[in-house]
Amino acid sequence: MPYTAPHWLITVEGDSWAQTETWQFGVRALIEAGASQPADQQLLANALAAPTQTFFSHANVKMSNNVRLTAIKAAVINTDGHYAYQSPPGLYVYPTPVVGAQATAVIPQQTIAVSTLTALSRGRASKGRFYLPPTVVALSTDGRLPTTSDDIEVQARIWLLAINATAQVSNVSVMSKLSDGVTNAVTGVGVGRVIDTMRSRRRSLQEGRTPLAL
Repeated sequence: MPYTAPHWLITVEGDSWAQTETWQFGVRALIEAGASQPADQQLLANALAAPTQTFFSHANVKMSNNVRLTAIKAAVINTDGHYAYQSPPGLYVYPTPVVGAQATAVIPQQTIAVSTLTALSRGRASKGRFYLPPTVVALSTDGRLPTTSDDIEVQARIWLLAINATAQVSNVSVMSKLSDGVTNAVTGVGVGRVIDTMRSRRRSLQEGRTPLAL
């Protein structure tokens, strides 16, 4: 069950809640045709540091100040899904962690999913998603995100286009290694209006009950 080609795995990393937890999200991208081999992993990590910081810290993304961006990693992945090189992936560590722009506490297990869309409406590798760390977005009276969630969509699009425009990158893609593997270029991005839940985060929180006798 291989991927169709060696490719980039780009991972954004950080911490939250007074540095007691870590988070990450990422995307895959095809390697630019003609890029030098072995691909320069550190060069790509360095190149993506600025656009990633811009995305994370943009006021319209409304990232909570309980969350910090600390690093971005770029790794070449083989068709078998493992690291392609013996050398470590490229890792850019921000000299000063980047703090979210919104000075408001948020519900820690609630999150916004950014969907990466392709030319296919359904089927394997037709769409993907990544989950943002906690953002500060008030709900509308119908219990969903307001249409201002479109602001996050716009900034996610700018970030993905910046990745595509970076040397060594061909196109952000949705990739599956089931069967003979499927790869489809990302042609759009969407943010739905329903808040998602990180189940793993919910399970990791301790209830901390103080029982009260009847």
